[in-house]
Amino acid sequence: MKRIGKGFIATMMASLIFATTVFAVPTEQTLRNEKKSAEAQLKKLESEMTSVMRNINATEQELVKVGRQMAKADEELKKAKVQEAKQYEAMKNRIVAMYENGNSSML
Repeated sequence: MKRIGKGFIATMMASLIFATTVFAVPTEQTLRNEKKSAEAQLKKLESEMTSVMRNINATEQELVKVGRQMAKADEELKKAKVQEAKQYEAMKNRIVAMYENGNSSML
């Protein structure tokens, strides 16, 4: 029995030594398929990039438009503040004049 066991183990060891992993060499068809797949992925990415670039350009144009609107609003605010100051001074002068003239009924 020992002899059969040793023989069996020796046979198994010998078969394991000769059993090596064989890596398949890619065939020409496999390489063509991989190339087509890579090209399709490249086209998809280029399309996505084009779309993103369009979105960026549209956003930049919108930013410029909003910037112009902000500048215009800022100018209008400055003019309104100047007008407010003028009206305030005129009101003060009218109140002083009414007080000095004794015309309190207008107040």
